[in-house]
Amino acid sequence: MNALVFGRRQQGKSTLAFALAEEKQLPVAIYDINAQFRAWPEEVVSDPSDFALKIEDSDLVIYRPESDPWEEFEPVADALWERDGYVLIVDEASQLQSPSAAHPKLDRLVRMCDAKTVHLIQTIHRPADAAVICRSLATDWYIFRTNQENDLKVIAERCGARVAQEAASIQPHEYVHWDDSAGIYTVCKRPDSWFRDIHDTRSIAANA
Repeated sequence: MNALVFGRRQQGKSTLAFALAEEKQLPVAIYDINAQFRAWPEEVVSDPSDFALKIEDSDLVIYRPESDPWEEFEPVADALWERDGYVLIVDEASQLQSPSAAHPKLDRLVRMCDAKTVHLIQTIHRPADAAVICRSLATDWYIFRTNQENDLKVIAERCGARVAQEAASIQPHEYVHWDDSAGIYTVCKRPDSWFRDIHDTRSIAANA
């Protein structure tokens, strides 16, 4: 899976990204730029050396940059480069790219992503903000409701006019899934099927 999850604030894109990662039943690494994943404080590190050690024997590692997310992403990506069999979530990934280009290390991860061994999930507010390389190589688009003209144009160009229409008409917390390899889409109207509180430590016990 090389997935993009698009949505405005409070739609559920980070939560959905985590649900998708859990489905793979592989170790999960999260680059948590805006501190969205607060339910696992013991798994949070902010030092690249600590991340490199923890990723060796943990099922969940959350890296939270303390200064410049762009600069700190390089050693995190390097620690993952020689590994396989994991899911990487890059939350608020627009901070690592522009529409024209991605962070060099993110670009490399996007290109090496393998459906069997390495899975990449990026969350971004707007489709128009995603780098061309990320959009062009994505296997899956998960799109929460959007009414922005430029975003709907990007969606229509890649996924078709019908998908753009669905994205403009669905309700909050619903999403459209575009499967690029199959060229088909589905609409998920049941947030309860994927929701989990990623902000509250009490959710750990509730979902154990």
